[in-house]
Amino acid sequence: MKLKKVEIDGFGKLVNRSYELEDLTVFMGANEAGKSTLLSFIKYMIFGFEKKTTKNRDFSPRDSRVYGGRLYLEIDGQDLMIERISLSKSGTPNFTCSYLSDARKLSEDEWLELLSPMTPKLFDQIYSISQDNLQINRERDYNEASLEEKWRMAITTGTVELYKQEEELIKEKNSLYTSPKALSKPLNQTLHALEQIKSEIFDKEAEEAALAPLIKEGKKREDEIRESRLKLVALEEERRILEAKLAFENDYLEFSRLEASLREQEKTQGTRDYESLLASYHDFEILQTRIGRLEDKIESNKSQLEKFDNPLDNFLLEGQTRDAIKQIEFLYPKLVGRKEKEVKVIQRNNSFLLLLMLVTLVTLGFLILVPAGLKIFLSILLIFEIISGVAYLLVTSKRRGELALEAKNSQIARDYFALTDIFKGWYQLPESIEGRYALVLKIKERILELDFNYKNLDSQKDEYLLENLYTKSDLFLQENPQVDQIQEEIKNHENFIQQKKYLGQLRKRLEQVLDLDVEKKPDFDEIDGRLAAINQKIDEFGDKLGRQIDQNSLILAKIDQRKSDESLENLYQKLELKRGELSDMISLYLLKAGQIESLKAATKSLSTHSLPEILRRAGHYMSILTDGSWQELGISNGLLEISGPGPLSMRLLDLSTGTRDQLQLAVRLAFIEAKNLNFPVFFDDSFLRYDQKRKENFIKLLEEFSSKVQTFVFTSDEKFRNQGDLIEL
Repeated sequence: MKLKKVEIDGFGKLVNRSYELEDLTVFMGANEAGKSTLLSFIKYMIFGFEKKTTKNRDFSPRDSRVYGGRLYLEIDGQDLMIERISLSKSGTPNFTCSYLSDARKLSEDEWLELLSPMTPKLFDQIYSISQDNLQINRERDYNEASLEEKWRMAITTGTVELYKQEEELIKEKNSLYTSPKALSKPLNQTLHALEQIKSEIFDKEAEEAALAPLIKEGKKREDEIRESRLKLVALEEERRILEAKLAFENDYLEFSRLEASLREQEKTQGTRDYESLLASYHDFEILQTRIGRLEDKIESNKSQLEKFDNPLDNFLLEGQTRDAIKQIEFLYPKLVGRKEKEVKVIQRNNSFLLLLMLVTLVTLGFLILVPAGLKIFLSILLIFEIISGVAYLLVTSKRRGELALEAKNSQIARDYFALTDIFKGWYQLPESIEGRYALVLKIKERILELDFNYKNLDSQKDEYLLENLYTKSDLFLQENPQVDQIQEEIKNHENFIQQKKYLGQLRKRLEQVLDLDVEKKPDFDEIDGRLAAINQKIDEFGDKLGRQIDQNSLILAKIDQRKSDESLENLYQKLELKRGELSDMISLYLLKAGQIESLKAATKSLSTHSLPEILRRAGHYMSILTDGSWQELGISNGLLEISGPGPLSMRLLDLSTGTRDQLQLAVRLAFIEAKNLNFPVFFDDSFLRYDQKRKENFIKLLEEFSSKVQTFVFTSDEKFRNQGDLIEL
């Protein structure tokens, strides 16, 4: 894999940035310039954005709405583009991965499969080289075997993580069990608890064997108590039944009396059909109600008619009055037609007069505006118009008077006024034709109102209906001469029915405790005697039961005094639970031991297959870093040693801190080169403790290493300004 270009839309403090990447690219900047942010961006673009936790920083940009960017790279000769973009600071960026040649897209799972076996953990521990993850041990460690094992692990796996995992597993295993004497360990504590529970079970079994006679006697007493309680319950049930029978004594006496009374009433009731009689009497009552209502209505109508019996209403109801109104209604439209003609004549005259006034005003206007030579002519014309207007007014006024007189003196008008004069004695008549006609219309409305009232108050039909009702009433009285007694008979019959119903209810209630169908009547004195005997038995059994309970309580008290609190069943349950805990603990212990053995086997296998090649490459890089002072790494007598051009050799354990720093870097680069995963290497100020000479040697190593593996250096050291492709942050 080769990274070609980085485009950052928004990531932490980096916003709208774009960088071209080469085989060796140096990112230079002071502290807080964004070097670590850029390294995190490259990692996140490759492996995906991590959620914010206590270990992971939040790189949401403050100055941009867009979170994420793009990474351009080459894999197996094909160019790809990875984009992770989110428009929300809290959202997960969307993933896009496509080949630039044919726009073919890859899902995120397909991309991670293409990236395999590279993982974020491998990136952090191996390919991101920092001062922290190169460190094996900063102080001299006198546990030589442990330090030797750490060095072997670093050489064969590129990191000491497997050793750390093995140490952690050993701690976890030893936290469970080390030896039988370590009583504080959980496994030994569980074994001790098991033995203690077994001892308690043994004591409990012996205790219960000693208490067996008392327990047997207690069970016998409990059986006797149970039997006595059953007998007592049976006696109390019998007493309840007898008390119920006695409680119904009064009801039985009432039942007997009522039954005899109803037998006598049945003899006197006869065979009369009371239902038909009741229906007939009900019809008679309805008939009487209707007669009363009709009589009231007829009387009310007569009273109302008396109010209309006055001279004016009688005059209005006469035929002569009605005929006069009809003739008035016939003449009125003709008079109105003549008047309309007169109005049209007057309107026409008024229009002519208005036109004449308008012409006069126009003439007056011209008279003011025209020259003096024309004013005489216009003055004469104006005088003529005024005289004409006055003459027209006199003529039209006279004509109006003549028309009014003519209308009044016409035959139709004389007939109209003569007909309306018949109301003069009753009403105050207006002088105008219209006023008189309006009065006539009101009179006509009054006549219609009187006709309506007389029609509604006519009692002829009601009187005819009343006669029929009288006939039906007389017929019923003939058939039932003793009508006053019918109601009493019906009442007595209804009372008889109610008593029979109540008798049935009494029977139903009594049959719950008494057998009423037998001929022998219940003897309540005998029942009372039986009840007294049963009460005596209940008292005797109650005393006996009390004694049995007291004896059983004494036995239980003795058992409780000699019996421990824990039951045998609970102890067996505790034993099973503790055995389960012991089984789980042993399984966990064996699991940790197996994992430790697996790690040791894996480390041994890696050492066998990879160690010689990695040692050879590490020796070459160590020669560059130390100017040839140390050139070869090897194993002598089972221990790792380093040697120079001469006969001098040293164990890795005996090297100085500075030399060990250089050796750790050489081993890491040798491991990366040997594994050949085709993935870039990132140096994050991993040479801060180097002196000037060591930095110069490190730069020589970078020149060679970057020719094989794409390399990125993140630093603030000006010594690297002229190395590779420089990008200042």
